[in-house]
Amino acid sequence: MRKSYLLASVVAIFAAAEPAHAQLLTLGTGSTMSITDSVVYVPGTVQTAGLLRTISGRLFIQNGDFINTGDSRPGTGRVRLEDASSARTVSLNGDTLHRLQLNVPSGTSLGSNAVIKGTLDLLGGHLNTTTGFALRLAPAAVVNGETATKFVRGSLVKQRPVSGAAPIDFGGMGVTLNPNGQSLTVEADRRSGVNTLNYSFGQSPGVGMTPGIDNIWRFSTPGNVDPAAPVTLTVSWNSATDNGLTGALPASQLWVSNDNGTTWQKVGGLFDASSRSATFPTADLNAWYTLSSSSSPLPVELLKFTAVPRKLDALVTWSTASEKNSSHFIIERSVDARTWADAGRVNAAGTSATTREYAFTDASVGARGNAFYYRLRQVDTDNSTSYSDIRLVRFVKAQLALDAYPVPMGEFLNLDLTAPADGQVLVSLVDAAGRDVKQVKFTAVAGLNTWRLDTRDLAHGTYVLRTTLNGETLSRRLVTNK
Repeated sequence: MRKSYLLASVVAIFAAAEPAHAQLLTLGTGSTMSITDSVVYVPGTVQTAGLLRTISGRLFIQNGDFINTGDSRPGTGRVRLEDASSARTVSLNGDTLHRLQLNVPSGTSLGSNAVIKGTLDLLGGHLNTTTGFALRLAPAAVVNGETATKFVRGSLVKQRPVSGAAPIDFGGMGVTLNPNGQSLTVEADRRSGVNTLNYSFGQSPGVGMTPGIDNIWRFSTPGNVDPAAPVTLTVSWNSATDNGLTGALPASQLWVSNDNGTTWQKVGGLFDASSRSATFPTADLNAWYTLSSSSSPLPVELLKFTAVPRKLDALVTWSTASEKNSSHFIIERSVDARTWADAGRVNAAGTSATTREYAFTDASVGARGNAFYYRLRQVDTDNSTSYSDIRLVRFVKAQLALDAYPVPMGEFLNLDLTAPADGQVLVSLVDAAGRDVKQVKFTAVAGLNTWRLDTRDLAHGTYVLRTTLNGETLSRRLVTNK
């Protein structure tokens, strides 16, 4: 007999159990669970062999794994795993989720191939696909939050159509492609962070290539048909995958392989990759690309180059490991990464063997547009010049948003606050009589903030959660499960 469960309200499964005792939620073969506008809280592992339909709402798994051997039908709902102390596993049997959120500092292992339809949020810890599986992003999907301490280690794949004459992002995976007026379909497979020869790093002794960074980008097109004219590719990586080459990145070499890593050929000459990004033209979109380094010195050794939004300003910062006969830096700005204008000038150190820090603020540029590209033009005393890689600054006004769970409240209440700007947050719980029974202040940064509120001292009843940031207040009605 087929069983069906429709969850159309806020539900806490096993919420009354002691937090230290993990529970197991099992959905058997032939059964269906539909989550519609719900928060389903499970303090333990979820195993599904039937049909799981995340129409909306959230499946919140604390201190447990998510093992799916059945069928999932994603709507706009999300699955979230949290565990402060242990590693966890997500296995989807090749199936699809709309949104997956991972806050597991010890790391999450992917136990099968999987597809993300909407968003992968990395809030804590790596997602490890190993060399056996791949995580695929659907054409409209994105990955958020990748840093050196939390990124997809292994294979991250995205295929998408590209057209026009502007850089197109591949869902936040560190790949952008400007088709330069052509219409193409391109697949990017980023293999990263698993320290495996010809999987995530390359080496070709026959042409003198030292072991590369722990990243290989595999590109392909349907039918292996290359574009009629060169496109412009940009690939970037994080410091955790430098593979011991951090100090040598100022003199880097790009390589390409057309025989699955058996041999590698140089692409262009040495360039400064200390910003951990490389931009290059190519008409070869059925090939592997990686980088290695050379010990050749440069007049200016650029350690880093960043450009980030600060309200309506663009803050451009860079640092040099050493300089030789360096005169000044010109900060250049562009709306399309093709036509450039001078945004400002900063004098250089001249000749220096120590680290130098530089900064430039492009004031109020966000009032003139939503996105700008920046690069550095370094000018020597003999007027010779060299350029940095390109950085993109986007000005996006975030909306204040609050997510509170589990509901009903147990001993703790988790708060996810999306803040449009930095500021002090006042969180209040008001009882049915209108009294403030709990007030807590937090410091928020622009973007996603996560806190936990101790609610063990609250009596059973209905409360209003009020959150105020920079004069804007959000309210939620909550109940306890006591």
